[in-house]
Amino acid sequence: MAGSARKKPTKPKSQKPSPARKGDQRLDALVARFSLDAVERRMVELAWELERSLAAADKMRALGGLTVERLRAIVGVEVDAALSPRRALRRHALVVAGAGGLVAATDPVRLAPGLAARLDGAAEPDGLWLGCVRLLPGAHGDIPARIAPVLAGAGLNGAAATLLTLDGCPRRETLELAAGLARAAGRGVLVVDGELLMDAADPALLLACARREADCEGDVLVVCEAARLGERYRA
Repeated sequence: MAGSARKKPTKPKSQKPSPARKGDQRLDALVARFSLDAVERRMVELAWELERSLAAADKMRALGGLTVERLRAIVGVEVDAALSPRRALRRHALVVAGAGGLVAATDPVRLAPGLAARLDGAAEPDGLWLGCVRLLPGAHGDIPARIAPVLAGAGLNGAAATLLTLDGCPRRETLELAAGLARAAGRGVLVVDGELLMDAADPALLLACARREADCEGDVLVVCEAARLGERYRA
């Protein structure tokens, strides 16, 4: 009597992370980067869901939209404190609430520009506004000779977050500076054109978003024509 054929053991199939799980991982990274608490994380999750789900957005619109008072009902009274301009959500341009300053109950709340794309895994820092350019780490170029001593004295290589302003640095030299920094520091450089940014409805918000994107990527942020921004460069 012939014996029964033995079946070869099948190897377990490796499961790829689901898109939802990848999104959770990107949200986890954002939470860790900006030290968000549970309430702040939940608020970002809700705003992100409304950006990407038509059904959820339609349901929320029927209730009057995602407002401060709606968030209070969903998340709790801690929402008001979380939306302070001094707290992470607004200080790092993760959400936009009202017209600035302290929020009111009926103020709408939404993700800040560019954050939904980052959470989707399709971050595009140089797509924030016209004139934004991102140079990859190790880009070809040298720091302009007349600027090099200033940067050497500032000790930017390997330094913590630093604000350095340069007067009389036109666009061409700004791009040369950015390429030189990308090469010397081995970091990406996000260049923002302050003059073009002034055509936006809220230049300060977009500048804050650029700073957030640079933070997330580990980039250097360079703003040319910064004088056109006035005090907005402090965003």
